[in-house]
Amino acid sequence: MDRDQVFITHSAEETQRIAASLADTVTPPAILCLYGDLGSGKTTFVQGFAKHLGIHQRIISPSFLLMKQYPIPSGGILYHVDAYRDIVDGIEEVLRDTNAFVIVEWANHMEHILPKQRIKIRIQPINEQKRTITIQRYDYSSN
Repeated sequence: MDRDQVFITHSAEETQRIAASLADTVTPPAILCLYGDLGSGKTTFVQGFAKHLGIHQRIISPSFLLMKQYPIPSGGILYHVDAYRDIVDGIEEVLRDTNAFVIVEWANHMEHILPKQRIKIRIQPINEQKRTITIQRYDYSSN
């Protein structure tokens, strides 16, 4: 079962708060797929999610590294994947990590290998600061 939530944010801070509230409601294993154009706020979303998990490292887009991993202080790992340029080597193993959050920017570039059980997050700019964020959750309990 899918459920959509739609939010309008007016700042990067609000986008991060939406991400933090989502982080409060999911547990590993969780795959979050981010969709949106360049500059839409995907990395800003990841920053809010990571901060809520207690990760204090600076979160930047892994564009040139393709994937970064951050240990979560309470246990587990956050993988931050950038699939814009290429499919990341070893991504299948990461997607199967039962102790991880996997957040994929440009998820549309690897739809064919992503599992059905994922959370889709679409970020659409309305103007310089304002965004529409649509979160489509897969209901894991319906399996």
